[in-house]
Amino acid sequence: MYVDLHVHSTASDGTDTPSALAAKAAEAGLQAIALTDHDTVAGIPAFIHACQGWGVEALAGVEISALYRDGHGYEVGVHILGYFPGGVDPRMEESMGELMSARDERNKLMVQKLNQLGIPLCLDEVAGKAGGDVVGRVHMAQVLVEGGYVSTMDEAFRRYLGPRGKAYAPKERLTPEEAIQLISRHGGLAVLAHPGTLPIRGQQYLESFSRRLVQSGLGGIESDYPYLSNAQRQHFRALARRLGVVATGGSDYHGANRPEIRLGRGDGSLELPYAMVEAIRERWKQQV
Repeated sequence: MYVDLHVHSTASDGTDTPSALAAKAAEAGLQAIALTDHDTVAGIPAFIHACQGWGVEALAGVEISALYRDGHGYEVGVHILGYFPGGVDPRMEESMGELMSARDERNKLMVQKLNQLGIPLCLDEVAGKAGGDVVGRVHMAQVLVEGGYVSTMDEAFRRYLGPRGKAYAPKERLTPEEAIQLISRHGGLAVLAHPGTLPIRGQQYLESFSRRLVQSGLGGIESDYPYLSNAQRQHFRALARRLGVVATGGSDYHGANRPEIRLGRGDGSLELPYAMVEAIRERWKQQV
């Protein structure tokens, strides 16, 4: 039986509720699953309760969006996963609230930009797509598609919502080191998410970057991820061994927002062993 340690729900930008994810994990035959919503742990209680009902082991998690600046004007978006084998500290959601406030301000600014471009979106309409959960760009994209302003979600991001889009607005983000420290401070284990997607040139530079994060408390690297070759996965597993941290993996499942990605299997190539969960727990015990 396999596991999936990187999954999103309607608490952020996924389309399945936390409870539905538990049911789908059981249907997929997964032994364990981690909920890692963007910048929030609001979905964790319902997720854990549902997993207990379906006989699937639940691991509480989060994925924090951070920004790395190298001091020469070069910026890279970096995601840090946090795993909480001992449960989520209630104060963690308070800390996440500060990040969500920054997201709310960004949403307002992007809606304003769309209005200035002649697209009469309102924030209430966008929030309606989120169903009471965290509002984000994916919900804006859904409104743009349904309103006929674009044909597809991809076009919405390319023309308006992505980093080069006309309505894009950056949000204030923590540094990777700050994200790691936040997770550690609240009793979690921090893991560098999908390093294979980082626009960092050269293996040597990526290793030195990862080593700096380990010095700040990073406890793992997500080595197994969709669309990576076996050679790439082996490379990131070897990097984790050299740095003395755990190797993890996940599908980055978002439901209908990324229909090509399957829960537990990713692009069809993932078969993540339960040993990854055990490794996270052992590393976490050493840390706490």
